[in-house]
Amino acid sequence: MKISVVSPVYKAQDCLDELHRRLVVTLAKIIGDFEIIFVNDASPDRSWEKIKEICSKDKRVKGINFSRNFGDYCRIRLYSRRFSRGYGLRFARRSGGYRATI
Repeated sequence: MKISVVSPVYKAQDCLDELHRRLVVTLAKIIGDFEIIFVNDASPDRSWEKIKEICSKDKRVKGINFSRNFGDYCRIRLYSRRFSRGYGLRFARRSGGYRATI
């Protein structure tokens, strides 16, 4: 069973490497088959460049780049589901508020 972890990204360039590292370590302990999807919500910093860098190093990572800031968690969830291949979806958010769910 493949698990998809989807994380909205906004102004997160400084923590994406660490988030990726922690997700990989944790998911590798739980399940071998997983993917990580970072959804850049038109962040004004270098988050998209950082996502592309991570994607180039880890083929389990996908990046989605929005052309404008939707600021709507539901849209991010629906859009991400189109691109995920995993059985279960987990949504994470940097600044609290959202719990991981299936």
